[in-house]
Amino acid sequence: PSPLGGLPPAWKLDAAVLVRLGAEIPVGEKTSYAVSLGADFRSRATDAEVMPTLSMGVVSTLF
Repeated sequence: PSPLGGLPPAWKLDAAVLVRLGAEIPVGEKTSYAVSLGADFRSRATDAEVMPTLSMGVVSTLF
């Protein structure tokens, strides 16, 4: 038996709705922290119905 169980179909149409909410917190004249919370709502039966997300980062300028 193949570990992949065969090839998937060439094309498959699915839907996903992405919801995000974020904030940027200034810590200096040219630098901020960024935080984003959200969720991905998916229609594919093999995926989780809701996939929560959390993103954190630093935003800065080069000049």
